[in-house]
Amino acid sequence: MFGTIDKSKRLLFVTHDLDHSIRVTLQKMQQEVEGLDENRLLNTPPEDLKHYLVEKYGITPITLQRDQWYADHEDVPVDVRHDPMRWIDDRSRPVMVAGERVEVRIPFEGESELFYAKANTYSLNPPRAVIEKNEVVLRYDTPADQPRDIRALVEQTLKEIEQHLGWQRPMIDTHNQNLPAAAGQSIHQRRERQLAQSQRAEALGISIRRRADAPKTYALPTIRRKAIPTLPPTTTAQFKPEPALAMELYEHISESGSGHGARDGAQPRCLQGHERGSPAAALPCAAQRPV
Repeated sequence: MFGTIDKSKRLLFVTHDLDHSIRVTLQKMQQEVEGLDENRLLNTPPEDLKHYLVEKYGITPITLQRDQWYADHEDVPVDVRHDPMRWIDDRSRPVMVAGERVEVRIPFEGESELFYAKANTYSLNPPRAVIEKNEVVLRYDTPADQPRDIRALVEQTLKEIEQHLGWQRPMIDTHNQNLPAAAGQSIHQRRERQLAQSQRAEALGISIRRRADAPKTYALPTIRRKAIPTLPPTTTAQFKPEPALAMELYEHISESGSGHGARDGAQPRCLQGHERGSPAAALPCAAQRPV
């Protein structure tokens, strides 16, 4: 119900639904996996790709840095037409009096969009503030003849902001904890499909012509909220599945190789040049010949 609220009204934690935003984030991660060039997908180690996705689609919660806050003030005219304690004939027009503006700025770390995200637990009277880059700005205009305790107002607003951030934290932590498994599953499912397709294509015994519209490189889309991670280095050359040796042929090779060179104790010629105990020396002679 808060989705259409204008951010310029300075209302925090009401514009977006955090639970919906988390689901959309997971969907975008899955869409990126599905959109990867098939050869890049198969040639990239799954763990490297999973690390990239977790880094990109993880959510960084907001932490206020109150130890770095600072304030500024200036003289400004203040509109008092809405002050019920003043006698004003026409309240439809601004009534300006001398006053003061105090700004308190609190730096923060995390994703600024979370200031506009409503958690499953929320307040119907949300705090108000301006978000400028990596700072929360609390602005107070006060008539010179009616000074207020600004420090008390600041403390109350920050208490409310911290409360809403605390309501967000369990939802964000759950998302970040589940993200590696979700990314791994998406990668595994797409790889299994692509490997099966590659093996069926190889079984045809016919050269595969690459579509003219197929991507030759993978362009990484931009991401707004934090530094962009890069995909792990790999090649987009056509993926070649490893040939499989039929069990019957392997047993035949093993039996043939065990009968040569064993009668007189001489080393088979195919083992010459290989050290004993090496992986090549452990193979039957026939298995070392080029196919």
